[in-house]
Amino acid sequence: MGNMIKVSIIIVNYNTEKLLDNCIESIYEKCTSKNFEVIVVDNNSSDNSCNMISEKYKNVILKKNKVNYGFGKANNIGVKVAKGEFVLLLNSDTIVQNDIVDEFIKYYESNELQGEIGCLGAWLFDNENNVASSAGSFPNGKKIIKEYINIICKYKRNNNLNRNKNMTLSITDVDYVVGALMFLKRDLFIKLGGFDEKFFMYFEETDLQFRIKELGLRRVLIT
Repeated sequence: MGNMIKVSIIIVNYNTEKLLDNCIESIYEKCTSKNFEVIVVDNNSSDNSCNMISEKYKNVILKKNKVNYGFGKANNIGVKVAKGEFVLLLNSDTIVQNDIVDEFIKYYESNELQGEIGCLGAWLFDNENNVASSAGSFPNGKKIIKEYINIICKYKRNNNLNRNKNMTLSITDVDYVVGALMFLKRDLFIKLGGFDEKFFMYFEETDLQFRIKELGLRRVLIT
């Protein structure tokens, strides 16, 4: 890698050895500038994930948790060791199709309203190249944690950017981008206290970006 780490790519893993391998391989294939680091936070996997990382990807920083902390806390752990100006949170089942590191940096730094940007995401696609759920709307109500069960029930009807083949893909402001692909300043993530660890999995990104909204910062989905 280069001398300057601009972006820290953080991947939380739990028993997804093959998916994780494909994900990391795609990162190094498509992201050619090498101004990034890859951090894998493993949630006490019982498969061969950690050995695979140690043997195949010498440059990857591997953090091994002794228990499964869930998505939010594991990402918080990754951010604590990250050196990049930005963090890119990436799901292990994601295959990178272009140089997302430079694309995110370019958009963030060239956007005339960059001072108003809180978080970036990008359009996601499934294995059949259909648009996958890439962003959504905030659930109604302010008691997100206390009404966690109700939020789950409301999720489908509140998520206004679900899969739709006929959608016109464009740069658009959204309530929140999905946690599978999130790009933001590391300092902002830290300032907000990271993900609320009361959420084991799901809706931690919704909660975090609601707090970003309260700072008056935009959440933007780019192509």
